[in-house]
Amino acid sequence: MKLITLIILLLSIESFTAQSYLTIGEVFDFNINDEFHYTRENQPSNGERITVIDKYYSINSDTVFYTLHHDIYNVIPDYSVSPPGSIYVFDTIIDTIFYSNLNMPIYYMWPQNDPEFVFYDSIKELDTNFCDIEMNSYYIQQYSFEPSWFKRSYGRGIGITLDYWHYQGNGVSQFPVWERMIYYKKDSMNCGSPDLTSLGLTNLNGQEDFFIFPNPSDGIISIDNISSQKINIKVFNATGELKYKEQNISSEIDLSNLSNGIYILEIEINSQFYYERLIKK
Repeated sequence: MKLITLIILLLSIESFTAQSYLTIGEVFDFNINDEFHYTRENQPSNGERITVIDKYYSINSDTVFYTLHHDIYNVIPDYSVSPPGSIYVFDTIIDTIFYSNLNMPIYYMWPQNDPEFVFYDSIKELDTNFCDIEMNSYYIQQYSFEPSWFKRSYGRGIGITLDYWHYQGNGVSQFPVWERMIYYKKDSMNCGSPDLTSLGLTNLNGQEDFFIFPNPSDGIISIDNISSQKINIKVFNATGELKYKEQNISSEIDLSNLSNGIYILEIEINSQFYYERLIKK
């Protein structure tokens, strides 16, 4: 059965490689000041707004580098009030990504030749949700028993527009997760509805009285308490569960017993509350 599945998969790959697909360079062809907004659904609410702030090529021009500014927010339940409310946590990150093999067709980046794929389809379309931009996508079912499904879509000049995954295992089907682009601004073109969630809620960025580092962290968090004021800290996971709390901290906290993942720090100082996203790795 696996041999038949593999033969079908290889034939399907051969059929779509013969067609004209976008290249990696055509998909990830960004310009400075391009902007892309994403949202994730069926998970604790969050969003990400990405702005391209620099672009350059390798010496032989076969790799393009982009410096990106990420404006990220998470919304977690606040069970300390009745009825439950929400806590908004904002963070900003600047990083550099790169793409190589720019002249290769985009399916070069797709998962292929896995005998566990029982269904594999490629899609070419002009997507009205993205103002008729040319799109290439793949859709996969993995495993016959307790299958999982994956879909990813790419748009000309706007990168990845959709990540969809739906896992099953041990008789349990998890909620599907959609991470999708909802807006882009490219040169003079705007498409979709921008995410205008307020950037004005308090976080730790720019605070001068104390600093908490490193972030990401292996679990040992140092506190540089310039003002020498007592600090109370609570640590919540992404679903709002309280995982750690301590009062009157002056130097560091140990979160090494927590699982790797994303946490929200609630810092209280002088009856003021600040929130910071922490990545434990």
